[in-house]
Amino acid sequence: TKRKTDIPSKCLSLFVPDPCAAPPVVGPCKGVFSRWYYDSKTGDCQHFQYGGCKGNHNNFLQKSDCINDVGGNTLQVI
Repeated sequence: TKRKTDIPSKCLSLFVPDPCAAPPVVGPCKGVFSRWYYDSKTGDCQHFQYGGCKGNHNNFLQKSDCINDVGGNTLQVI
């Protein structure tokens, strides 16, 4: 039986969901940090308050960072 560590890293991306489709995660810490996340339902970057720990990859310092990062990852529905 193959373990996850036996799979080449480039193949793991096939099993990891798109981080920009993930909801924002505030995390359990008590900090209040202004951050941005990509909202896949609205197709836009939205503001949220991040607690400072245990978030996910859908967490950007600036709206422009969010737009630049997800700009090439989104699909346009025609």
